Amino acid sequence: MSRVEVLVGGRPYTIGCDTGEEVRIRELAGYLDKKVLEVSGGKPVPNDPSFLVLAGLVLADEAMESRATHGTVSTPGLGDQEGKIILSALKHLEKRMDGLAAKLKQA
Repeated sequence: MSRVEVLVGGRPYTIGCDTGEEVRIRELAGYLDKKVLEVSGGKPVPNDPSFLVLAGLVLADEAMESRATHGTVSTPGLGDQEGKIILSALKHLEKRMDGLAAKLKQA
């Protein structure tokens, strides 16, 4: 098991992955970062997990649209294994966002 440091929305995250998947995790994080920048209008992302949620919604919308059109999730340049990695990364981010939201409620 490896750990990869990535930046999404200007924030560092440590992602666990299988050995050998580090480069792909960085590529996927770059793709997610691009989506975060899209929803933020290209501006610096404040310390607010809602931008990650919005980026996740954009990705989910793309996946659902692809499924409706093609009967399956089709992401250009990504195969089934990469899709599983994306799902794993999104689940990890979801847990982190839930934790951040809980901290914000306590503040």
